[in-house]
Amino acid sequence: MTTDLDADNNRAGVINCTTTLLLNDKSGQEIRKRCYKTAQLVLGRDQHKELTLRLESNREVHTFYPSGNHSIHCKFIHQGKATITIPNKYIQLMISNCPPTKLSLFLKLLKYKSAKSSNISIIARDRRALFSEKAKTFQDISPITIDDRNRASRKRNHPDKTHNGYTPTKNCIGSNACKRIRQGQHRHHLSSLTSEQKQIVQYVLAGQSIFFTGSAGTGKSFLLKEIINLLPPDVTFATASTGIAACQLGGTTLHNFAGIGHGHATMQRCLEMASIPSRLRRWRKCQYLIVDEISMIEGDYFDKIEYIARQLRKSNLPFGGIQLILCGDFLQLPPVCKGQDADVKFCFQAQSWQRCIPLCIKLTKIYRQDDSSFISILQNIRSGRCTEQDMETLRKTSFNVVNKDEIQATRLCTHNEDVNRLNKSELQALPDKEHYFKSIDGDVDLLADVDSSALSSIPNILVLKMGAQVMLTKNIDVAKGLVNGARGIVTSFESQFGGLPIIKFSCGTHVTIKMEKWSFRTSTGCLFTRQQLPLKLAWAVSIHKSQGMSLDCVEVSLGRVFEYGQAYVALSRARNLHGLRIIDFNKHSIKAHPKVLEYYMQLNSDICD
Repeated sequence: MTTDLDADNNRAGVINCTTTLLLNDKSGQEIRKRCYKTAQLVLGRDQHKELTLRLESNREVHTFYPSGNHSIHCKFIHQGKATITIPNKYIQLMISNCPPTKLSLFLKLLKYKSAKSSNISIIARDRRALFSEKAKTFQDISPITIDDRNRASRKRNHPDKTHNGYTPTKNCIGSNACKRIRQGQHRHHLSSLTSEQKQIVQYVLAGQSIFFTGSAGTGKSFLLKEIINLLPPDVTFATASTGIAACQLGGTTLHNFAGIGHGHATMQRCLEMASIPSRLRRWRKCQYLIVDEISMIEGDYFDKIEYIARQLRKSNLPFGGIQLILCGDFLQLPPVCKGQDADVKFCFQAQSWQRCIPLCIKLTKIYRQDDSSFISILQNIRSGRCTEQDMETLRKTSFNVVNKDEIQATRLCTHNEDVNRLNKSELQALPDKEHYFKSIDGDVDLLADVDSSALSSIPNILVLKMGAQVMLTKNIDVAKGLVNGARGIVTSFESQFGGLPIIKFSCGTHVTIKMEKWSFRTSTGCLFTRQQLPLKLAWAVSIHKSQGMSLDCVEVSLGRVFEYGQAYVALSRARNLHGLRIIDFNKHSIKAHPKVLEYYMQLNSDICD
């Protein structure tokens, strides 16, 4: 099986999607509307070499010539939606349910090729008239070339006047004003994926249910986001075991998706709960179910929702025929059990696991740390080992000065009450006045259907002061190091624009932080949006909520560690040993669950590396 996804550029001229065709009159009034639920849009060239856009469905084929004046509306491209408008023909093609990454490539190809075709469109029309009897042909469009890019760049810098009185608007790209297509959060990264990451993507696109795992910092969540953008949004449900992880995916928790709470009721009662019409529609609509941090899902819960999937979808296929894309590291935090003495049951111990997950792949390249000695220590700790040399190295970190200028290290705590107490007391101790930032919510009627745990990391009201220690909760500018977990301090507030905070980050950059938008899938399948500053107080963070973060400067207290994998999660948040300070090292806090070690030992013997 080929694992080179760069070949996707050769297939960028074809997308599968839902397309609504609108035909308007000269005044803009709708004359005809037709929806093609399963359509294919194909870019090519006709027998006269003119750029052609074909809409193909089971019923019919429509052909359009977008090389003249047209525009692309792509404000909602991250949701797999866009609109192509051909004003001189009074036609609109409304695209939906298209994998965002594929849609982005398709529109980029259309933009570049139309920049070339617009120069020859008049000649092509004359050619069509002269050779009208020539046999009709249709050739696939060629990939984007350097000449195409240069041509589009020249056209962007020296745009022609628009025709028919039409002027491109905001979030709109016209063929005569070749602005850069906004790709939002799904910028095309496929060419930069490693061979093992590309292999996982290939298996997913081939329809395989899969579990991929790896140590902390191997890019699991990053890869998961890339996969989401390659799947049709309307039938893809992105979930996670925790609200924090679900928020980062723009999805919901698995418990909210399943509709059975925490699954403590009997199987029959859980089935009745999931059969409520809105939940039933969700289960039957789902074709791809993504679960991040699967390690925190209990095995019995997995068995229950697998049974429910088969019953509700009336299918005996594993998980009712839903393709599963699961991700996580069982050597990190385990499921939360009902009682302290309860025997934890992991997902891989579920009766249905082997039947549902035929393929397991391990990511091996670590991106978070680049210090080989620190990586070696973390790998030992992940397996519950700690050599004398490891202990000596970790104890020495207690002398590290991890504060950078005014930016204090974030303390990772085992208990939420410690986090809340420390953040509250430190904020109150600052002398300056409080600044309040209220979120801007979308349809508030949907708020009741949003998983509250997913919303918890984006507060309705955020309180800041000058001097507050903060961290980013969303990637803002990866190239500048402004990523989820980046640390900073509030240095001032803007005098206008709502008094936005100015943050000095540990990388030395001063940035005015603006509102960012998060999207959440509600229990009814709708999208709820919230805009808020991507910041949180960062004097302290719980180890559970730090899972998935990379921290520049971190202080760890291991004295109260009580859970398997907890010490590993805490220590692996640090990018290097210089940015880590352990204030009460305890060898007994380093432990890995024996069942998980046994599972990974078996997995390593036959895993698909």
